[in-house]
Parts: sequence; structure tokens; C-alpha cells
Amino acid sequence: MQIAFIGKVNQTNSIITEMLISNFDAEVTYHEMDNVMEAFSTENFTYPELIIFDLNTSSGSGTAPSKITLLTDQFEGTPVLVVHPYQSKKLIMPLIEAGAQGIVSITPKEENFTKAVEQLLAGENFFELPR
Repeated sequence: MQIAFIGKVNQTNSIITEMLISNFDAEVTYHEMDNVMEAFSTENFTYPELIIFDLNTSSGSGTAPSKITLLTDQFEGTPVLVVHPYQSKKLIMPLIEAGAQGIVSITPKEENFTKAVEQLLAGENFFELPR
């Protein structure tokens, strides 16, 4: 399985990557938001089966919802799983409205993260929302 990870490699994202490799035999490639759009236009780019968008380490111009809209427009049919640092539903709802099919916290439990990936790949949504 090919996964495009929008964000930077850090300790948390390395743990998430290890979960993806061990549970799904995934090939994970990291991209900056601006670079993934450039990569999409090259011949060597492999269309991902899942996009993970880390709001904590991704950069580039625009708001988080506008970036999600751009990803869902460019990679139509590919689910977008957002990893977020927010503690309020009020900040998460615009991400869902922008087209994110999955939402998990920045420190997801392995069982929740695995369930989120499985549901997104099956065409279902997964939203882990704060109380």
C-alpha cells in the first residue's frame, strides 16, 4: 500500500509510520504540502491509496481546510486522514467540512489509528473527536 504523508518526520510521525508498516505493509513517503503537488505532476509519482495530513508539522501557504480541499480535489477518490493537535470540536469541524474523511489525535492509540486506516480504505469515515 502506498501512503503519502504530508508533514515532517518527527518522533510521533515515526511511530505512526511504524504502525503503518507493521499493520499494513505500507510504503510511506513524506512530502511537504507544496512538494506533493509538484510530485503529482511527475511521471515517477505513485498515486497514493491514502493521504495522511499532519497539521502539526505540515507547512505551506493557506489554511488547514483549504489544504484539505486542495488534496481532495487533486487526489480525487483517495481518502485523507488528518492528524491534529486540537482539543476543541469547533476547530475540527472545518476540517471535516473541507473533505477530510478521517480525523485522529496527534497521539493516536494504535487500535484507533489502525481502525481509522481500515475504515478509510473501506470507503468509510472515521472521526476521533475530542469531548
